[in-house]
Amino acid sequence: MHILALARALLYISLVSYASTAFGAEEAVEGDKGAATAGTAPLAGPAGEVPIPRPPALAGSDQPVFVVSAISDEATVRVLLRGLDALPGPSDIEAGLLTSTQQPNIVLRPLVELLPGTAVLTKTGVYADLRIHGLVVFGESSMPLLFKGKQVESLRFSKPGLVAKPAGEGGFVARENSPLPLVLENPSNLEYKLVRARLRFGDNDVCVFYAERFPPEKNPSKTGSATCEKYADWTQFQIPRYAQVTLRADPAKAWFLDSSTGFARSGKQKGWLTLRFQAATDGPIYEQNLPLEIQFEPSSGTLFHSLLWVAVLLVVGALISLALRVSLPNIMRKRQLKDQLDHAAKLTASISTEVDSNLRVLLRVERLALDEIRQAAWPLGPSYVDFAQRVEQGLPTLKRRIDAVRRLDATLIRRKLLLEQGAAPTRLEQIESQLDTVSGALMQDELSEEDWVGVNQRLEGAQKMLREPSQTELEAFDAILAGRWKAIKEHFGVDQNGALKVPPALSGMEACFPDASLLPRPDDTDGSVWVKSVGPVRADLQLCALLLVWEFQFLAPANTAGGAWSDAKGTLNRLLATPAVDNLREAKSLLRQLAEGVSEESIVTALKEGRAMIVMDPSFARPHQKIRFSVRFRYVHLNIAAARELVTCRWSFVDQHASPLTRARRGLHDIGSRMARRQPERKAPQVIDAETTVLSEDGWRVHHYFEKDVEQVTVSLSFYDSKGQAVDLGATDEGAASHWSRLVEPVRVSRRPQEQWARFWLEAFQLFAALLIPLATLASTTISGGSASHWWGLVAIGFGSDTIKSVLVGQKESSKG
Repeated sequence: MHILALARALLYISLVSYASTAFGAEEAVEGDKGAATAGTAPLAGPAGEVPIPRPPALAGSDQPVFVVSAISDEATVRVLLRGLDALPGPSDIEAGLLTSTQQPNIVLRPLVELLPGTAVLTKTGVYADLRIHGLVVFGESSMPLLFKGKQVESLRFSKPGLVAKPAGEGGFVARENSPLPLVLENPSNLEYKLVRARLRFGDNDVCVFYAERFPPEKNPSKTGSATCEKYADWTQFQIPRYAQVTLRADPAKAWFLDSSTGFARSGKQKGWLTLRFQAATDGPIYEQNLPLEIQFEPSSGTLFHSLLWVAVLLVVGALISLALRVSLPNIMRKRQLKDQLDHAAKLTASISTEVDSNLRVLLRVERLALDEIRQAAWPLGPSYVDFAQRVEQGLPTLKRRIDAVRRLDATLIRRKLLLEQGAAPTRLEQIESQLDTVSGALMQDELSEEDWVGVNQRLEGAQKMLREPSQTELEAFDAILAGRWKAIKEHFGVDQNGALKVPPALSGMEACFPDASLLPRPDDTDGSVWVKSVGPVRADLQLCALLLVWEFQFLAPANTAGGAWSDAKGTLNRLLATPAVDNLREAKSLLRQLAEGVSEESIVTALKEGRAMIVMDPSFARPHQKIRFSVRFRYVHLNIAAARELVTCRWSFVDQHASPLTRARRGLHDIGSRMARRQPERKAPQVIDAETTVLSEDGWRVHHYFEKDVEQVTVSLSFYDSKGQAVDLGATDEGAASHWSRLVEPVRVSRRPQEQWARFWLEAFQLFAALLIPLATLASTTISGGSASHWWGLVAIGFGSDTIKSVLVGQKESSKG
């Protein structure tokens, strides 16, 4: 017997020695790279013989991950320590800090034990068997291996434990009053016979499950008590290798409620599934924590009750938000717009009468139109923003037009002072041409950016000409005058005394030709010396008069005896004999009348005979609208005749406003008609108990604005000739209402009067949508996220919601985005 035992021992020593030598060679190393089990499993020997221990698996940075059992915290591995020329001692090898991807904050330094007699020195290094203690981390981990403080290898470990999976597609879903299924999978070839689990979300734990049994039972029962205070009461189950086990737990009621508000909460929550492994009941415990994200769905009754309360609290916050974010800013915005319009009214009132009255009225009309838009909507509702934006968009144009008119007014005043000081008529004519173009452009309803550029350029040009000319400009003007004299001299010719010759066609206009002493001398061929001697102003007056005589000669027919041309010759002889600015202007007007064949008498005759009419554009007067009124002759050529400027056209507007009692009575009548589902009757405007406003304007074309309470307007015309005498239009008191110079126009409301109420219903629907639609979303979001810590937090959410704010006050930026 002793001999047999001794033989067995020698056989065991031989096998161990052979295995150590084989693992020192690279061929044997490559053959054992796939080993992934602990070094404690024995090799199977003949029946009845002592089991032979399995050689440790080879580990290292270039080797597969070493798998550690969930019920163990140590592993025996064989490593190749490269670069060593001597065998290491028991204390030469140590481990660095263990790092884990699942637990990055762990601070753990395992213990390394060199197994005695296992180190073998080879050409490539030292093979040694090591036992690693303290591998408690689940998941992937790595550890540096140090030899006398210097890293010589890096070991990787995997402690897989169990993997949690949802029972179906779509992730983990827990429903109130229904069990929550959890599938635990064992991905390794290790069997765990004693496993306990705990599910925690927030401060609430569940440790009792319906656990699937191995071998399976027909009716698995729930084991354990209802609390997690005692570890022994946790549900115990086992799971074979490469197997799955299903746990079913009754979710805690608190998981479906927000801990602060007590409302139902539908949404995903993050929690932990704690698994504890033991090899035996009294053995050490190894804990694995699996993060879970589960969608919790409360029951319909609980959800509806919570949604109702959340909606109520959010509505309160939304109403406060409406008052503070919409109503109050709209009221302040309306007041600011009123202040800006009042300031525009003051600027308009400061414009002098030098500016055309039609242009001043147009500014007032545009300001009133913007003010009516400002007052057209209810400022407490969200729709007032649209009206305020329309006013804000129109204010820059109005201010721009007012500034241009004020600049025009200042330029006209300076031109008037220059006229009183005696300026050259050519210079005045150029200034007036620039200013007339500016005035005509500003009276247009719409101005493009190019038009504004032209207005500014002409204003700057006129202001530049109003200043004292520079020496270069004076020399250029003298050259122009010299050129004019040369042309006049060549046309009329001069006699031997140096005087201009009077053509036979201009007989009777000898007074227009000055004496030779007042003209350039014969030796002054270009007249430059004469211009400097008499001055540019006087020379310009005389030359302009001679040019008008030349123009008359050009326009006059061959026979001017009798008729308008004969009378005009005498008038021109009187005007041009004394060259002055006013005489030259009157002579130019007379020449234009002669060229057009229209005189002042023609205009007056057409007015008396009723060959004119009042034109409205648009043709219907409506509240909050500006109308352009003009007098148009039935003969087209009279509408552009210069003689029309000699006759003054005065407009009289009598606006009849309905009294407050009449407006209230009509409003009640309209409401009653709508309730009876019939169209409200619109009778002719009643002028009784009405207030009147009388306005007067001058010009052949004027603007008038109809305010909201104007019921009827009476437009009447009166004309005055150049001598200031009133033109008798022949209208009698009986026939005045039907005379062309008198127009009675009712102010018609919209053809669809229900639009006045449509705006109210539209605002009501907008408020309904702004409060309920986003509130439903917010209520659902609040229940899902549980972001409010208290009930007043929900009020704050309703108040500070970007969704409600974007609907009520509009989304801006988008602009930024």
